[in-house]
Amino acid sequence: MIKIEKRNAHTFLIYNPFTCFEFVFYIFMIREFIKRDSAKKILLGLIVIYPIAATINIILFQGVHQFHSFTYSIGCLLMAACCIYYFYELFLMPHSVNLLRQPPFWICTGLLFYYAFTYPVYGLSNLMSGLSNHLLIIISRILDSLNILLYSFFSIAFLCRLRIRK
Repeated sequence: MIKIEKRNAHTFLIYNPFTCFEFVFYIFMIREFIKRDSAKKILLGLIVIYPIAATINIILFQGVHQFHSFTYSIGCLLMAACCIYYFYELFLMPHSVNLLRQPPFWICTGLLFYYAFTYPVYGLSNLMSGLSNHLLIIISRILDSLNILLYSFFSIAFLCRLRIRK
């Protein structure tokens, strides 16, 4: 994904819409986790506005055969902000919560780590075509590790509600 060549340009026709859907889906999911109605309305607005902005950027500015790094960067910042807001609401709760048993905590933790650390890589991906192959391999391994971390947190989220009988 990092090394942009003409033979790989057709993958952006799939990857650009997928990342737009991904951000909308995760924002919707976080919207279901939070409690405050005013924040839910803001997130609903983001769910509507983000795909429109991304589509405009992909079609008019960056092109369909190039990665939409501008709106991806905005999406990363939005995801980080949504996750931080979830943690803010979590820490304002009047009663204590066992975080090890809260799937939203694990999901938001994974999303925050992933999007905070991939923000600079994917945000600058269109400028990375001139980097050496060795450096691109290192960046690719970092991204693979972040993906493993994200889906590990998702797995923990799915498994943390299980009750084991003795």
